[in-house]
Amino acid sequence: MKTFIIPALVAFAVIAAIAQSRIDPVTIDVVATDKAGFVKNLTAKDFHVWEDNKEQTVINAVPNPPGKHVIVLLFDNNTIAVNLQADIRGYVARFIDSSAGPNVYMEVASYLAGVRVLQPFTTDPALLKSSLIGTAATGGAGTQTVRIGDASSQTAIQSRTSSAPAGARATGQTSLANASASDSSSMGTQEMMESIRGLVESMATIKGRKTLILFSGGRQFSQDAIVQVNEMLAAANKNNVAIYGVSNNTAFAKTFADDTGATFVKVTQYLPEALQQIVQEQDAYYSVSYEPPADPVVGCHQLRVKSDAPGVELRARKSYCSPKRIDALAGTQIGRDLDAELTGTAAGGLVTSLQTPYFFSGAQPRLEIVLDTPGAGIKFRKEKGKFHGELNAAGAAYRKDGSVAARFSETMPFDFADQKQAEAFARLPFHYENQLTLPPGEYTVKAVISPGGDVWGKAEAAVAVESRDQTKLAMSGIALSRELRNATDSVGGLPPDMIGGETPLLAGGRQIVPTGNARFQKTERALFYAEIYEPSFAGQAPAQVSMRFRVLDRASGSVKNDSGVASVAGYVKPGNPVIGVASTVPTAQLTPGAYRLEITASHTSGPDTVVRSVDFDIN
Repeated sequence: MKTFIIPALVAFAVIAAIAQSRIDPVTIDVVATDKAGFVKNLTAKDFHVWEDNKEQTVINAVPNPPGKHVIVLLFDNNTIAVNLQADIRGYVARFIDSSAGPNVYMEVASYLAGVRVLQPFTTDPALLKSSLIGTAATGGAGTQTVRIGDASSQTAIQSRTSSAPAGARATGQTSLANASASDSSSMGTQEMMESIRGLVESMATIKGRKTLILFSGGRQFSQDAIVQVNEMLAAANKNNVAIYGVSNNTAFAKTFADDTGATFVKVTQYLPEALQQIVQEQDAYYSVSYEPPADPVVGCHQLRVKSDAPGVELRARKSYCSPKRIDALAGTQIGRDLDAELTGTAAGGLVTSLQTPYFFSGAQPRLEIVLDTPGAGIKFRKEKGKFHGELNAAGAAYRKDGSVAARFSETMPFDFADQKQAEAFARLPFHYENQLTLPPGEYTVKAVISPGGDVWGKAEAAVAVESRDQTKLAMSGIALSRELRNATDSVGGLPPDMIGGETPLLAGGRQIVPTGNARFQKTERALFYAEIYEPSFAGQAPAQVSMRFRVLDRASGSVKNDSGVASVAGYVKPGNPVIGVASTVPTAQLTPGAYRLEITASHTSGPDTVVRSVDFDIN
């Protein structure tokens, strides 16, 4: 389930308290070492765990069984001395030869103007080694996108700056825009941290503990870059990614390693052996489980681990994020109030907009719930030295007969250190996302958002979720957007049993953030995202896939803009039947009015064409 993302300045101040009827144990990965190496035969009584500075009851500690490993080799050669680069590539090639195997999936990536995947995950050492040449500082620009439609499409898709107003889903782009442009070193660090954050977030769907080995000469952590550094580390911990720093700049490497339960390594002739030890460590950690508090706080929490065993040192990530329940307010008074607002005829006082694009995971449809409101009306009060406010959200998909096919609900508390921060947050637009799994069919989706009392906003939308034949060309619904984020698709090449959870909306090296508001200004950038599903890409003879989009006047059906037919080859990931595509909507060329965006996908392996559309307005 996806939900809101908050501004960077308050990311660590926000928690969501949700009562749960059943409390699942929390499990964290802990590496135990002593002077002789990895420590075996520890039990639960040898571990102590603190969550938010409160010791918890450890109920189990078992060695992680050997299994499949995920390792990303990321080279920041902009900062590594040129005379060291060839040596490092040679050391890494030796490491690949000694460590490659059927259960070790490695990916090679470089950082230049962004993260560029040179070799998706593979167990083939020849492919990995051949990609190392691309890690040199002259290795070229980041992932390119295909240009579809007007001449500004490619530039807009690759742009780092969002024209969307700052809101509850603020990202690194907002804070980058406010940074001092004169401090190129600080900006470089900010940009790198934002790109690595996108990389680790793209690994969220990969099961288990992931390893990122960062080769870098080191960068300066100026005050302007601290927000991006902390956001990246929080994302790594949330997604269980341990970052091993390989650098002669010890302070730089330790920053990542210490916070994510990893180690740092200096560049010496023994680097291949040190890297091999990192791989061995993936089979040498403990899964330590503890009971969370009886009244759990859902959100991100600080962690600390310790052992009473003599001479044993422990390494683990310093935070974790607990999951939300899909319908957390069911049976509560707040839940009943929200249900009354959902089923009532009143729209409420908060202006709220809703979009409901759907996508497929295999043949299973998933419906995105995207809500936006210019202001959520949150009222803050002082509690325990902080300023506290809450926002409630609920929604349901109703069948034609009025029965509920799926629903969600949650409370999102916000806590700020001072009134100024609370009031600043209360003035921001609020963006909310959730997700429902639904069978194909026709639904009316209703969603409500409320700070409590008699204040709420409600929106509804009709949606027809179509079925998908996995042997034929298919296409998702269409998500409209105002905002892009740096992202790297880092699951290509992995077998299905290593993938779980949900997939972000990715195209051309960017994550597209869907909007709930389909009303755009002429001067505002508008984007669309859709997924094309081409089954032949999983075989030996992939088809050529093309896409065309048109903007139609909604009343007359007349064509106002036509992109023409263009290949989507630039968006294709080898072996992956899912093609995420994105482009700009030419709002500047349109007069105010009501429009329909129509997308047509076709391929060379058959006569099939698929058409999808979504409505939008221009002010």
